[in-house]
Amino acid sequence: MARPTKDATDRRTERFNLRLTIDELAHVQVQAGHAGIGAHEYARRRVLGHRVSPARSQIDSSILTELNRIGVNLNQLARSHHSGDAVQDEAAVLLARVQGLIEQIGGALGP
Repeated sequence: MARPTKDATDRRTERFNLRLTIDELAHVQVQAGHAGIGAHEYARRRVLGHRVSPARSQIDSSILTELNRIGVNLNQLARSHHSGDAVQDEAAVLLARVQGLIEQIGGALGP
């Protein structure tokens, strides 16, 4: 299936030349790399005043998923504790998982 045609107002047909020093271009390329986009797209977004967020790495996604699961478990433990149930064994398991994640994050960040 072919891509739909764009309206004339949505087409990028106009050019704008921008001269940069070697250091400025290197900075733009590094920032674009952090954002996970090309240097031209990065510059276009910044010129138009858009905020460019850094790309999330794969480890960030897996850590966020695991932290979400731990948060759900912690919420269940808090409810159980407030209702008077004994939850020490579950809390110890959860604490061990949190400590493992902290070590994993520390290893991912490097020395």
